[in-house]
Formats: sequence, C-alpha cells, structure tokens
Amino acid sequence: TTVYYDKALFAHAHIDFTAHRYAKAIQGFTQLLDKKPHSEWVPDAFLNRATAHVNQKQYLLAAQDYMSLLEAYPHHSHTKSALLALSEVWVQAGTPEKFQQYLTDYQAQHPDHSHLVQVAFDTAKTAFYDQRYASAIQQLKIFVTNYPKSESIAEAQFLLAEAYYRQRELPHAQAQYQVALEDTHTPFYNKILWRMGVLAYSLKEFDKALHYYQQQQASA
Repeated sequence: TTVYYDKALFAHAHIDFTAHRYAKAIQGFTQLLDKKPHSEWVPDAFLNRATAHVNQKQYLLAAQDYMSLLEAYPHHSHTKSALLALSEVWVQAGTPEKFQQYLTDYQAQHPDHSHLVQVAFDTAKTAFYDQRYASAIQQLKIFVTNYPKSESIAEAQFLLAEAYYRQRELPHAQAQYQVALEDTHTPFYNKILWRMGVLAYSLKEFDKALHYYQQQQASA
C-alpha cells in the first residue's frame, strides 16, 4: 500500500543518512518529497534532508528545508528543533541576522507557540557565548522587551549587560547592570555588584566602587 511505500522510501534514504552517505540520502529524501508530498513522513524527510545538506556544507539548501518544514507544519513536534537548527545554519552561512528577521516574522504568524520564547532566548544566548556580542545585544534587547515575564528574564538582563561590557560600551553596560540589579533575587546578583564596582573604579568613581564592593562582600 501507499503507506508502506512511503515508509520504505524514507527508510531507504535514512539508511544512507545514518551511514553518512549524505548525497545519496538527499536523493532519497527528495524522491519521497517529490513523489509523496502529502505523506506523513514529509516532516521527517525535510528535517533529515536539511541535516544532510548541513553535513555537505550546503547551508542555503538546508535553510530552505527547515523553512519549508516550519511553514508547512507549524505545529509539528520538529518545529523547535528546526528553528534552533535554522539559527545555526545562518550562523554557518555568515548571515545570522537573517534568523532574527525570520523569527520575528514567524512569531507574528504563530503567536500561540509558547516554545518560541525559549527559542528566542536560546539563539540570543548562543550568539553571546559565540562572542557575537553585537548580534547578542540586538537579540537580547528584543527579548527583554517582548518577554518581560519570561523565566529567563533575569539571565537575559545580565547577559545583555555583559554583552555591552565585552563590547566596551561601558555607559550602556553600567545602565544595564543597574536594570539587572533591580531584581534582588537574580542569581547573578553578586556578579553584577562586582561588575558595577569594576566599572565605577574604571571611571574613577571610587566611592561608588567601594560601595558596590562592600555590598558584594556583605551578600556573598
């Protein structure tokens, strides 16, 4: 029957995929997508073909597959994985800013997706730890504006201040650390006090620096 035929097409391509024969796997997944565009295996085929393209360093083709999956199956269980993978693909392609625009548009079309909040934070966090501080600043500013009630807001506020600090945008860093410090329950409280002391000292505001250091020691 057609169900078994679909499954066989996918299974054959997946054997090549798991054996790292990515070019053959791409051909197999393409055959399924072309012959059976309404099969239940289509989302898996898109996801696996995209991954095969990534392994072939065909980043734009991978991005197209991830976007096809996201647009055709916005409520599928693969959505979060596809969004996170798409962000990495555009980093590899040298155009990480494209993902931020795509995510903004996708959120506007699918505002009911709760996991988009975590995806938005994870991609911003990845930019920070990849030392792409300008991109991290842009994404974190959007995140703290759009999701002030998020469970990740304290970490986002801290990382935004840290990104400014590492970019040597010290006035912005100082202001953002102060914002982050307003949450006295933040797990980054001592780190923020230390940074505030360092910044005050570098600006020759010695009384302020001493105040922050004393606060930091008292709460340690």
